[in-house]
Amino acid sequence: AILNLTNSLAAPAIIWTILTAATMSLLNLVVGRAIFRFLNDQSHHISKRTRASHEQFVVALSIQAVLGQLILFAALSYVLGQFDIVRSPVMEYSIHMVSEFCIAASPLITLFYVMPYKK
Repeated sequence: AILNLTNSLAAPAIIWTILTAATMSLLNLVVGRAIFRFLNDQSHHISKRTRASHEQFVVALSIQAVLGQLILFAALSYVLGQFDIVRSPVMEYSIHMVSEFCIAASPLITLFYVMPYKK
């Protein structure tokens, strides 16, 4: 365990991770909400096919925002472990696995939800 987290090299990495993940999650939610509002306001001007593809895009953005929250959870878990507040082997493994899962899942979510709408 790092005894003084504020004087270690881990502190800038933790701050960078939290700021990046929080900003990306917030940006995804803001863009998703703007698209949803646009769809509600312009529902009579756009076709059902266009509306369906935009709805898929909003779902993909929302899920990717959740991935950002998982990274925030991993950073918080790391800090709790370093301060010996919470210690668990499962938590230590999950900190690393969350990042790997998010990196692997993000393009798959994009491919699955933002594929051309076929109906």
